[in-house]
Amino acid sequence: MMPTCTHVSERCGKIVDGLLVVFAKVRLADLVYMAKGTANRQAHFNRIQSKHVDFVLCTRDKLSPVLVIELDDASHEEEARRDRDTFVDAALTATHRPLGRWVAASVPLSKRCF
Repeated sequence: MMPTCTHVSERCGKIVDGLLVVFAKVRLADLVYMAKGTANRQAHFNRIQSKHVDFVLCTRDKLSPVLVIELDDASHEEEARRDRDTFVDAALTATHRPLGRWVAASVPLSKRCF
């Protein structure tokens, strides 16, 4: 995990302590449900099975996702990565999962900022 991810994970854990649980590097396939009988279900699953998001904040009682967080570093400016981000955004939107994208270089590292 890159240092910014580690820092964000620690800070999010302190902010939501007792209210939410923070999970890091969650498979997109664990967030996107496709019902049996969905047309081309296996093909769709193949597209999401190896993709991950940086963080997911979940309710403590049922572990229901509340917010997905992606940290965008310089690699997200590359065309292939932008295509991947567009796909992930669409998958999360289709399943009504709120997404927050943070520019990694802009994440405040000071405790005062959280």
